[in-house]
Order: sequence, then structure tokens, then C-alpha cells
Amino acid sequence: MNEWPELPKRVPLREPRREPRLKTAEDMHKAIRRIMKRRLKRASESQYDVLVCVRSVDASNEVFESIPIEGTARDYGHAVMAAIDTLQQNYWDTEGEYTSKGMVGDVGSDIYRLLEEQKRFT
Repeated sequence: MNEWPELPKRVPLREPRREPRLKTAEDMHKAIRRIMKRRLKRASESQYDVLVCVRSVDASNEVFESIPIEGTARDYGHAVMAAIDTLQQNYWDTEGEYTSKGMVGDVGSDIYRLLEEQKRFT
């Protein structure tokens, strides 16, 4: 009779950093900048095509930095999210079409999570 070895216990995933209430557009800008830095670090450590990943995150960062910091934190966050969504739809990197769109989508997903998290304060 074969006995199966005991499987290792699952290691729980680390909880993502929760942002405090972001009261101003400047606060939201700083929070999104932290997301961009985190994404750039992950892109540079990617097991896929590092250059494609880094270029995708850089393109997302350029779009993000081009949005004027004005209005409420929520309005500013939604403006950045809309710009990132547009970038994802139109972004094309011939060296890695799906990887590049995926990386832009990951940035958008992080920003979306931030916006959803901020809803608990309203």
C-alpha cells in the first residue's frame, strides 16, 4: 500500500498594504506613486522579458504623471484610472504584445484596488 507524503501547509499570502484615508488629490498621487515604484521593482525582477515589462510600467508611469493633480482624491484617482485603461487598450509593444498589455493591466488593477479600498471611508 502506498502512503502519500504529507503536503506542506499553505503559507498565507501577505496582506497588501492598506492605505489610510486619502483626503486630497496629492495624497492619492503619493499612493499611486508608491504603486508605480512597487510595479517597476516587480517588472525589473520579472521572469519574463524584463525590458518589455519595464517599458510597460514606464509607459503607465508617464501617463500617470501627465494627469494634473487637482480635485478630490477620488476624482484624481478616477482620472488616473481612466488614463491607464485607455493606455492598456492602445498600448502596443512588438516585442511582447500580451506581456506589455498585461503589465499595464496589473498597474490598473492595483489602482482600482486602491480606489475600492478608499470607498470604505465614504
